[in-house]
Amino acid sequence: MYKRKISALISLLAIVVLFSSCGKTSPSQTGTSDTSSTADTKTVRLQDDFYEHVNQEWLKGTTLGDDVEAISAFTEIDEKITTTLQNDFDKMLAGSLEPTTQGTTQFLDFYQMMLDVDKRNKDGAAPLLTYLEKVENISSLEDLSNVIGEFTISGMPLPMNISIIIDMKNSEKNLLVLDSPSILLPDKSYYEEGNQEGQKKIKEYEKSYSRLLTTIGKTEDEAAAMVKNYFKIDKLIAQSTKSGEEASDLAGYYNPYAISDVNSTIKTIDFSKAMEEIIGEVPETIIVANPKFLENMHLIINEENLQSVKDWMYIDFASQSSDYLSEEIAKAESDEAAADNADDYDKEIKRKAYENASELFQEAIGVYYGQTYLGEEAKKDVTQMTENMISLYAERLKEVDWLSEKTKENAIKKLDTMVVQIGYPDHLPAYYDHLSIDTEKSAFDNMMAIQKAVNQSQFSVYSEGPNRKEWTTHAHEVNAAYDPQANSICFPAAILQDPFYHVEHSRSKNYGGIGAVIGHELSHAFDTNGAKFDEKGNLHNWWTKEDYEAFEKKAQTVIDQFDGIEFSGGKVNGKLTVSENIADSSGLSIALGALKKEKEPNLEEFFTNWAAIWRKKISPETSQELLLVDPHSPSKLRANIQLTNLEDFHTTFGIKEGDGMYLAPEERTSVW
Repeated sequence: MYKRKISALISLLAIVVLFSSCGKTSPSQTGTSDTSSTADTKTVRLQDDFYEHVNQEWLKGTTLGDDVEAISAFTEIDEKITTTLQNDFDKMLAGSLEPTTQGTTQFLDFYQMMLDVDKRNKDGAAPLLTYLEKVENISSLEDLSNVIGEFTISGMPLPMNISIIIDMKNSEKNLLVLDSPSILLPDKSYYEEGNQEGQKKIKEYEKSYSRLLTTIGKTEDEAAAMVKNYFKIDKLIAQSTKSGEEASDLAGYYNPYAISDVNSTIKTIDFSKAMEEIIGEVPETIIVANPKFLENMHLIINEENLQSVKDWMYIDFASQSSDYLSEEIAKAESDEAAADNADDYDKEIKRKAYENASELFQEAIGVYYGQTYLGEEAKKDVTQMTENMISLYAERLKEVDWLSEKTKENAIKKLDTMVVQIGYPDHLPAYYDHLSIDTEKSAFDNMMAIQKAVNQSQFSVYSEGPNRKEWTTHAHEVNAAYDPQANSICFPAAILQDPFYHVEHSRSKNYGGIGAVIGHELSHAFDTNGAKFDEKGNLHNWWTKEDYEAFEKKAQTVIDQFDGIEFSGGKVNGKLTVSENIADSSGLSIALGALKKEKEPNLEEFFTNWAAIWRKKISPETSQELLLVDPHSPSKLRANIQLTNLEDFHTTFGIKEGDGMYLAPEERTSVW
């Protein structure tokens, strides 16, 4: 519920989403960056750089602001949706628009509290300090053990994460999972000796955190000592954190441990009491997402480090909570300059209030957006496109010459039982039935109460078993997703608009946009992660030995095609990005196949819109960070490289040997 640490931006969940001359080069990609157009926009030929040609006017006319990390088709839609929703909710507060969907009234109450800057300024740090006192009162490892349950449910930071997940090997039940907390820096490598970018970031955060601590009452000396301790612990955690490549392996998270073995391995903490407080019982087994972290926890959490751990928790909580407190505290943490004039200042305050309030009501806002702005015609049309592509996927699987009949049957079974979610859910999580805002309390106290209600609701279903039809993506979120444990695909209302989709677009353009997105998510069921899960969402081998070996060889060609490509001062990691690259490749191919079954398919429109949906400008710093942790390849590579694998692309645009977009047939890759 709080502001995420940078590293949490690309953390791998059970759900995979659409949207994150030394060495190898690729068509018109040598040394390029998403930051700007590197080609001459007046003369760039589509045969040499299709992405650049299609997006040249947008690239030329789009500039990143000083505080903007990236602009893309995704972020442009997101900004439009945010503005629309904020305007609607402002009208509701003014009484000119009636709230009509569940959860809206509670959201409006909280939004109004966030808009009351005078009240938040009057409350100051007092609401936060009440909670921080609980951290300061920890005087022993036993005390720390005793607050794990309470802190987990209330959403306060701990030097470990405890959450609930579906059992990967039995999708009919839930399990608790123990994992390392997110570190502050983008990747563990930023803490390594000699990493200048890491040192730069640490110095920036040292200033920010010191400023925050003195603002809420610490002396400068106290703040300096606490910040030093914070980075001591964060660096220790980083040493046991998974790399981006390790984190991209979903099956690698499934490590069952007896709770007694967890306690004996940690040595310094007893989790039994915490488990009972969280779920009402002590489970025989929990999942340890990162065994290396478990094995090293005693090096992080011990008597010698207790004060440092407390300071890490203190700063983490203060930082993540600052936006719900006074202006002074929020600005101390962010170091953002105030707007130059009163009108801009007022808009800035309202936007921040809306964004921070909406973080706690994502489900309710999503349902309102879907019911208000998604037309039935669009939902029906995209549903039909999805059904067409699932049917074609099954046809193609039957024709694959490197799979046995048994494996084909199992693969098609995944398609036949796949849950399809389009638009928005028909209900909200159960906790909304009892959620209320206490206007007599502070905005911060209400935020904590909401956080606790959410966590209690999530942990309360531990013994009930998962619901495969539960939505995990919000309807106003510009994204799409596949969940291998539910074997479900999701296309929220937000992504069903230009350039991805429009009811007035040609079939060719829509298949090049949302069609390729649908194909992408379908293909995640058969990428290097999805291939390990069966039709029920269980981590179960449904392949013959020979078939899986053949699949691995196919996947290796995708790894080889991307691995080592120089981009924005770094290199693409083929292993890190293989699952997303398989989904891109297969998704584009299946969308093309579906289009060719339509009347009068226009392949030029199809390929052009494919390139258009990946338009993006991104700062070099952010681009380099994502190369380390993001399982998605850079947008320009996603657009261009996948096209070079298709014969239809070559013939449609007359691509020939010597052109930048040409790839010899024997070098082209495909999996599905």
